[in-house]
Amino acid sequence: MMILIYSVALLLFGCVQNQQLSEAQLAVRNEKLYTLIGDLYYQGRLVSVNKSKAKKFWIQACNHGSVESCYNMGLFLKRSDKSKALSFFERACEKSHTEACFEAGILHHEDENFAEAHKLYEKVCQEAKQKEGCYNLGILYSDQEKHSEAIPYFEQSCTLGYSDGCFATGVAFIKTNNDEKAFDYFQKSCDKDIAQGCYYVGGKYLAQEKHSEAMTYLEKSCTLGFNDGCSEMGNEYAKQGQILNRQENYEEAFKAFIQACEYSSPEGCLQAGIFLKVLGDSAEAESMFMKSCNIGARKGFLEGCFNSKYCTDRESPECTEFIMRKLSY
Repeated sequence: MMILIYSVALLLFGCVQNQQLSEAQLAVRNEKLYTLIGDLYYQGRLVSVNKSKAKKFWIQACNHGSVESCYNMGLFLKRSDKSKALSFFERACEKSHTEACFEAGILHHEDENFAEAHKLYEKVCQEAKQKEGCYNLGILYSDQEKHSEAIPYFEQSCTLGYSDGCFATGVAFIKTNNDEKAFDYFQKSCDKDIAQGCYYVGGKYLAQEKHSEAMTYLEKSCTLGFNDGCSEMGNEYAKQGQILNRQENYEEAFKAFIQACEYSSPEGCLQAGIFLKVLGDSAEAESMFMKSCNIGARKGFLEGCFNSKYCTDRESPECTEFIMRKLSY
């Protein structure tokens, strides 16, 4: 169907050989066709990709009333010329283009024009029920430490299906000392596969000594790629191994630490290295300690460095020089 529409449009413009469009044929003052030809050049459909021509046609289409072309021009320019991009977004926004209003809000937000950003986010949140607009409105308030004012907007974005909004609601409730509500929203965010939400729920269950429930959430957090979830899961398996004297718990702990290390956790690499050292695999242990050192030095975590072969004596000049070299990277 779309190919047929494109073909009809090209025929209307008198497409010439090699599917190139002549300048004379571009004089037709029809915003839908200008938009279509701009799209064709931008996408390389039936004609060669030519973004400068796409831009030319979109501008003409925008000037002839095409809201979508004004929006396209905003997207085209937002990295290279924010001022012009904002102008195009605002033209489209005036004609109730939701995404254009949202993009204009982002540009005002980036320029710290918070009043205009607020107005635009409010428009797309309340009028268009756009979940990202509600979320960004919450961010405006939370950035000013106005967490109580942020909560209704984060809640609305969560209700509209925005998983980050659920997690942000939980954080805002923590900031306002409402742990019960925070737990509910962290659980909602976990249900929507936000790894940090699962981690916080797992931590809450650990504090209540509900280890089975805690491990369920920590495991999900780890599976979703949150390295702290993997590390915490490893710690719990190791504790259970000590308490119950069960080899399988230590094996699960080691797997969790390895996973944490793969997710760039210096603590995970360190603990995996300690396991390997106890098992007598010095070469692999050293590899893990160096991974921990290389990742951790950037974060001020140096235990991996201190466990490496360069720091068998932590007070030695060799160790000091090694640590200083890592910190300078």
